Amino acid sequence: MVNLGEQFAEELCRCHGLKPERFSKEELRRGKTPDYRAFRAGELVLYCEAKHIQLDTWLDDKLEEAAPLELVGGLRPDPIYNRLAEHVHKRLSNLPL
Repeated sequence: MVNLGEQFAEELCRCHGLKPERFSKEELRRGKTPDYRAFRAGELVLYCEAKHIQLDTWLDDKLEEAAPLELVGGLRPDPIYNRLAEHVHKRLSNLPL
């Protein structure tokens, strides 16, 4: 099943003259892979890992739980960059050379 991020990545590849191709079930069974590989004129030109944005309801939840006139919010750790970087590095280390 293709999610919105993957669908967008496919369309973006196509509008740049690339042919996105998913990995076979056999390749997926051997280990982690990117979402797609893309070809131009039959030649592999890139690997594609598609991501999509998830709604962050942290502040909305705080406001809903707050008493009238209570200040909410503040600083909090933002692990998004570290999680994405770790995921990309794990994926790249498993790519066949």
